[in-house]
Amino acid sequence: MLGVFISILLVGGALSDFTDLHCVGNTSIVVHLFEWKWTDIEKECEFLAQAGYCAVQTSVVTENKYEVTRPWWERYQPVSYKISTRSGTEDQFASMVRTCNNFGVRIINDVVLNHMARGDVGLGVAGSFFNGTGLYYPAVPYNVTHFHTHNDCSEPSNQISNTSTSDDLRHCQLLNLPDLDQSQDYVRSKIVGLLDRLVDHGSVGFRVDAAKHIHPADLKYIYDNVKDVLPGGRPAFINEVVNTIPDAISSDEYYDLGLVTEFRYSEMIGEALTKVDYSKLCGVFQTLLREHSALLFIDNHDTQRGRERPGSIVLNYKTPSLYKRAQAFTLAAGYGTQRVMSSYFFQDTEAGPPADSNEHILDVLPHADGTCGNGWVCEHRWEAIRNIVKYSNLVKGSPLTDCQATANTVSFMRGDNTLFWMTSDDVTSTETILTNLTDGAYCDLMTDCQTKYVVHDSGNVTLTAAEDGIVVLVPDLSASIESSSVSTTDMLFSTDYITDTLTTTTTLYPDTVSTTGDTWSTDYSTLQISISGAITDQPAISGVSLTAGYTSPQISVIGSITDHLNSDYRTTDHLDINWTSGVSLTAGYITPQISVTGSITDQPATDYKTTDHFDINWTSSVSLTAGYTTPQISVTGSITEQPSNDYRTTDHLDINWTSRVSMTADYSTPQISVTGSITEQPSNDYRTTDHLDINWTSRVSMTADYSTPQISVTGSITDQPTSDYKTTNNPDTYWSSDISLTAVYTTPQISFTGSLTDQSTADYITSDHSNSNWATDVSSTADYITPSSQVDITTPTASTAPDWRRTVIFIQKQTSPGQDVFIRGGIHQSRFSGAKACETPDYEHNACVIPIRHRVLGIREPTPARDAWSQGDNYLDWFGPEPNQGKHGSQPAQGTPAQWTSSNPNGKYYDSLNTYGDHYWVVDVDMDCSKTYQGFFEFKGVLSNGWEVGTSLDMDCTGDGAVPFPYHAGNHIGRCGFINVYHYASGPCEIHAFAGSSQADNAVIG
Repeated sequence: MLGVFISILLVGGALSDFTDLHCVGNTSIVVHLFEWKWTDIEKECEFLAQAGYCAVQTSVVTENKYEVTRPWWERYQPVSYKISTRSGTEDQFASMVRTCNNFGVRIINDVVLNHMARGDVGLGVAGSFFNGTGLYYPAVPYNVTHFHTHNDCSEPSNQISNTSTSDDLRHCQLLNLPDLDQSQDYVRSKIVGLLDRLVDHGSVGFRVDAAKHIHPADLKYIYDNVKDVLPGGRPAFINEVVNTIPDAISSDEYYDLGLVTEFRYSEMIGEALTKVDYSKLCGVFQTLLREHSALLFIDNHDTQRGRERPGSIVLNYKTPSLYKRAQAFTLAAGYGTQRVMSSYFFQDTEAGPPADSNEHILDVLPHADGTCGNGWVCEHRWEAIRNIVKYSNLVKGSPLTDCQATANTVSFMRGDNTLFWMTSDDVTSTETILTNLTDGAYCDLMTDCQTKYVVHDSGNVTLTAAEDGIVVLVPDLSASIESSSVSTTDMLFSTDYITDTLTTTTTLYPDTVSTTGDTWSTDYSTLQISISGAITDQPAISGVSLTAGYTSPQISVIGSITDHLNSDYRTTDHLDINWTSGVSLTAGYITPQISVTGSITDQPATDYKTTDHFDINWTSSVSLTAGYTTPQISVTGSITEQPSNDYRTTDHLDINWTSRVSMTADYSTPQISVTGSITEQPSNDYRTTDHLDINWTSRVSMTADYSTPQISVTGSITDQPTSDYKTTNNPDTYWSSDISLTAVYTTPQISFTGSLTDQSTADYITSDHSNSNWATDVSSTADYITPSSQVDITTPTASTAPDWRRTVIFIQKQTSPGQDVFIRGGIHQSRFSGAKACETPDYEHNACVIPIRHRVLGIREPTPARDAWSQGDNYLDWFGPEPNQGKHGSQPAQGTPAQWTSSNPNGKYYDSLNTYGDHYWVVDVDMDCSKTYQGFFEFKGVLSNGWEVGTSLDMDCTGDGAVPFPYHAGNHIGRCGFINVYHYASGPCEIHAFAGSSQADNAVIG
């Protein structure tokens, strides 16, 4: 019988496409470290490996919208695909993935592919601008053409309300979130690019948020086109498909796309344990999704907060005794794939993770007793759950048999010689049951085998439950019972499995590596590696052949390397070889620099000396004589004494050889002097980050003829300021196809005549460099035509004197006690040729912010909060608190603060300009009218629960100062130098001129 059990335990193989989590060893369980920082996950992976967890599910990895109250759900509103969140930077993320993989713990990333962030203009947590109302996300970039529209949704509101049609569930907006159209090739390419980048870092799978609202055919295309993961094989996908309420979409539509969430199980196990009806447990799996596809969990971040089916019973950490039982039953039974939740304590269901006064997530502080400090729950460390994880791994692949249940107990066997038993009693309970166990000595894995049992009389055993009500019997290998028939010689587990420290007889990553053959497997992972032999046909770099003997601390392998498994070899951080002192090579290499003679031919396009694929990192003291052939490069001459890191690096590309380029040139150092011609330049390859023809630096001279569809130029370009011409971050003008230009350039600015047509939207004005800001010495007679509209560009003057004028804004809003009103505003990005003018948080160079100076209010008792928040508030802007803006206690401002006022002369909050009544919040500032748009500005009110929402906020106003607005943009529009009166969330307004000397009343305080 034992032999059968062992054979069953050893049976198991990789699951089919998109379901294989690439677990190491016998592990299988995922833990969701919800809202953990990357640095904390990196520290935790050693514990997770010892505890027997297969993988970590992270929180969403991409940049999200910044919400002033920092709720947990802000992570599910992406504004870009940058890997930068509250959890950390991309570098920290990459380090975490490497470390966890080295411990044998896989990484699964939560990703949001269904939608983007909702709301008006704002910034992401990494500084990326977005406009949710205008469906504009330039950091991806996405625009209005990349989303489902009202035409795709049958509901007039464009919101999901009709659940009887699958098209509405997949084309209408979920919770007002802009719905991406994943049927478009462009959208698919952006999503695949994100997933590929995460795979490159070493992630093996993805939990796809709201997968139910994406058509399976679109997901299938995306999943099929993501590259293989580094351990080999396809990535895993966990598809979130909520199935607790019947609608037009069935979970089985996603069976071919990987694992599928089984939300019904959470409710079923919660109800059975809460109502003490264990009799249902033996049949609980019969109605679930098929085992191969089902992902089971007790709770997740949504169900913990009651965000799924109202009235359902879902357990969480707040009822620990029931929760431990639910996890124990689920993990011990082993149906499908299981995921364990690891939470933080909360009372407010909106609350984000534990954080300090600067909104930084607090460190997770593990304690020896299985709990954690700083507000973290760490359910995955609880002793009962740790022990059941060991048991789940031990019996992985063995069948569940002999399930017996009463109203308050349940038991079953896994294999032939282990038993799981659970009771609902919270006090010590004893019960004798008849099992199919072989008579002999056993121990309770839940007590680390400290509690002993004897099975006798053909399977009878008397069990005593501890406080958690769970007993797990495994053979007691420490016992010496002559009459026992339990075999101790052919067991998969040993005493190592029933101690606090889980060990195995085979080290996953041995200190000494000695592999043979031409491929590497997962046992190479030490940093102290040696190599002897030949490296041939390096991946993605055909034509490279080296024979070398490498010494520690590099790599140590016997044979040839043809396909390195992990991301630590041939990446930006670790080039082909991490050349350090003490490296000895045969092939003409001199450490720590390199000297090569010979020829390199037929180099694959873009694979020679790029960031992604560095063959050799040419630094100083490099000497090379080479003949390059097209379609790559044809060069005669020599390259000598190249300054360190200045040749073929991301920061300083002299020439990026692209296809169809033919050049004969002599290069001089440290700059370049070229004569000759460049022809047949591929479309859109002139002066962009991806395809730089020449990076014009100082002391560059060139005479060249360029042919359209790129650029036609006559004349000369001389002494162009370093990095200020034609870079992605700092474009003077973004040259796109179909541009014809005759120009003479002068330094340090640009003057030109002629016209530019087909100007790409959002790429006109930048703010990082004044050279790009069309300031002094710029003259233009050009109209720019964008794909969406014609925008007249006014040439800025050499310097514009500030035009400070007192400006008052009243906004009527009756608030609750403790609520404060703020405003955010400035100029709408539509007033400029591109939204990049408004993206930068560098306020001095942001065209959409307006300088202000707060004035001393004329009321008797200004509130301390308004005074504190006014300090350091120097701009009317769309971004929320400014970097140096004051706080009231620990509470940051949410924009420019307003003060509650009354028209009652006897009240302490009386303001003489308020002739309207109570509850009129005032902002009284000096405003630089030269920075407004034809004397006008926009704004919206902000409360602690979000932006002001209303229709027709930009209605034309009445009053002696009212004139027709120059444009409409959906926000309140005010007039600089006047008294502006508004009502919160509605449009009627008044604009009045100051009477007498009121324009000069009061002093400026900020």
